[in-house]
Amino acid sequence: MKSLIRAFALSLLFAGTTFANDGAGNNHYVLSSLNTPDPIFVPSGDSVPISVTADPAALADKIAVRLNGNDVTSALSSDGAGTLSGTVTGLQPGINTFEVFESKHSRKSVATLKIARARAPAVACSVDSFPIAALPVPNTAITSVTPVAATANVPAHCLISGTINAGRVGTPTPTPTPQSRY
Repeated sequence: MKSLIRAFALSLLFAGTTFANDGAGNNHYVLSSLNTPDPIFVPSGDSVPISVTADPAALADKIAVRLNGNDVTSALSSDGAGTLSGTVTGLQPGINTFEVFESKHSRKSVATLKIARARAPAVACSVDSFPIAALPVPNTAITSVTPVAATANVPAHCLISGTINAGRVGTPTPTPTPQSRY
């Protein structure tokens, strides 16, 4: 159980960061999102601050950074110590891919980072938008649908309350048994 908790804590610590190594375990490139509070989710706007660190520092002068296949290296500034950072614009709704290349002529990326940008709602926030016949789980009952305004951390969304397997009697939902691997 401790190893599971430790792995989860490490995954939170490194969310929004990718490391690329030379096969011998040497990390030459680190690509990070500097977005807050969530490094891998942009709730509004089309930009995100990123940083690329190269070790040794001389590698930073040669790299190219692409967002969804488009060169965005010019949006980054060097600190002279092996790190390029800046705010990159051009995020599309959905999943966006940042890639670092050893040079602008390289074909294979040495680090990759995925950033999600919020999508606009696909349907109106009303009970009529969620007919029982269209829901993927049988015996589902929608009890309320409420629009929720955007905050600094969360985009506007639709809060849907209801019950899955409503009215079903005699078949309790199984409780998962925790498993540990050592």
